[in-house]
Amino acid sequence: MVIVFFSKNEEMAASIEHSLNENIFLDFEFVFSKDPSETLHFLEYIMPQFAIFDLDDTEFSNPKIFQTIAHDHWLSNTGIFGIREDKSELAGIDFPFFYIFSPFEIVTQMPKILSVLMRNENLLFRAGIIQDIGNKGVFIIQSEIDDVKAYAELIASNLSNRGLIQTQKKYAVIFALNEMLINAIEHGNCEITAEEKKAWMASDKKIRELVELKKKNPKIAGRIVTLEYELLETKILITITDKGKGFDFDSFLKADLLQVTGFSGRGILMTKCFIDSITYRKPGNQVTLEISYDSPKTKLPQGLEEHKVVELSAGDILFQKGDKSDGLYFIVKGEFEAWIDGKIVSILDSSDVFIGEMAFLLRHRRTATVKAKTASQVIFISARDWIDTIRKYPMYGVYLSRILARKLNNTSITVSSLKQI
Repeated sequence: MVIVFFSKNEEMAASIEHSLNENIFLDFEFVFSKDPSETLHFLEYIMPQFAIFDLDDTEFSNPKIFQTIAHDHWLSNTGIFGIREDKSELAGIDFPFFYIFSPFEIVTQMPKILSVLMRNENLLFRAGIIQDIGNKGVFIIQSEIDDVKAYAELIASNLSNRGLIQTQKKYAVIFALNEMLINAIEHGNCEITAEEKKAWMASDKKIRELVELKKKNPKIAGRIVTLEYELLETKILITITDKGKGFDFDSFLKADLLQVTGFSGRGILMTKCFIDSITYRKPGNQVTLEISYDSPKTKLPQGLEEHKVVELSAGDILFQKGDKSDGLYFIVKGEFEAWIDGKIVSILDSSDVFIGEMAFLLRHRRTATVKAKTASQVIFISARDWIDTIRKYPMYGVYLSRILARKLNNTSITVSSLKQI
């Protein structure tokens, strides 16, 4: 995995590299690029997973660079971040950065946010290929304030990229998840009272420091927050649960936002304004957010919009072992079971992106029987359609190569582990 930093600031580059090496325990390569004229060339041919732009350097914050990235399907293969000393001065940059850091956040937030995204890379929107979070699932979140932004963005971006919500609602979802997750960590897991938080912030201290101080208590240190989600036909349900004692949520939900003074309860009421409903379960350490979709129509990947979507019911067979492999399938939604000799060998969902790609590429017959586990949708891509799609959107070929390389790597690790047993 490659992370590139575009800037002429060598001191900042060294700081970023040191921070990432000290805090990210995943395999990655950090690259420092100082030549503005090589920026687009680097993105096009190296294809880093993440790119960080020094927005205080006018040569690297050139609007033409970002316009080109935004309109080039190939270049959109990279997650784009920015660094800006004054984050309030971004009016001249019209580009959907994943996140913009201040120099201070290079140490405090950047490694944690990148770590979350690297661990969940298969859920990110990449090169026009939509990979979703599945119909339901659970994230286990440590009591880390900095992780919250990444999880909120991950879910909101997924809903937006699938065409379920528009841009305005995306930011509403991010705000709501930020507020509820931070409440779960601060007031739930860390048991920080409103009075305690007010006094701490009045002394010009960061709330993050108070959270870290609280976590030194063994009773609090290991507490987690669970974020469960379920995508229904017209809405998503998100349930957030902490390990705290709860609180008197009724008094907050019944309050009037205009009459609330200070910060206590304001986040809950603002969240209530942005989403369809907010429901707490006694004693108050679990909250469910209900967010309706702006459009029930499923968004299809670029180049596949005109392909027919095949509907399958639970139990329907997609193909049988031994069938001729005349194409591959793109998973729009749902789960599938792969059967060999009467046994389930794997469960596939939209995070796997394709079904039957190995037999298709090798021109072998199907090696397993695949049937729908749930109500599902797929797009069949014939050999001719696949070639035509790659010619127009070459990133599909690279992306499929990455999927196959990842599967091969996982198989190698599994085989190696078995040999050691």
